[in-house]
Amino acid sequence: MSEFLLWVILGLTALTAVLAIVLLVRASRGFQGAAREVRDELCTGREEARGAAKELREEVSVSLKTTNETLSKTLEGIGKMQQSQIEGTAKQLKELFVVTAFIKHNSSASIPSGLNR
Repeated sequence: MSEFLLWVILGLTALTAVLAIVLLVRASRGFQGAAREVRDELCTGREEARGAAKELREEVSVSLKTTNETLSKTLEGIGKMQQSQIEGTAKQLKELFVVTAFIKHNSSASIPSGLNR
């Protein structure tokens, strides 16, 4: 009877080993499927990140272009304003020079009526 019991235990052990191997094969297939899903998710995430980065670059590019145009117009306006101020100052200096020269030559005469304000 003990020999029979040993054969039963040996058979059950062999059956357990076979079932364990079957479960390991199935689990490895399941892990392969999970690995494939993870790779697909990572690929999708990379594509989304690439698209978002492209959109951000385009947005920054448009923003920089707008900023550049605004700065250019502002500097142009400042330049025109400075030019008019320089022209006004030059006109005043010219008038002052004429008046000074006139007074120097004719110290007793009055200032010409065209230069009076």
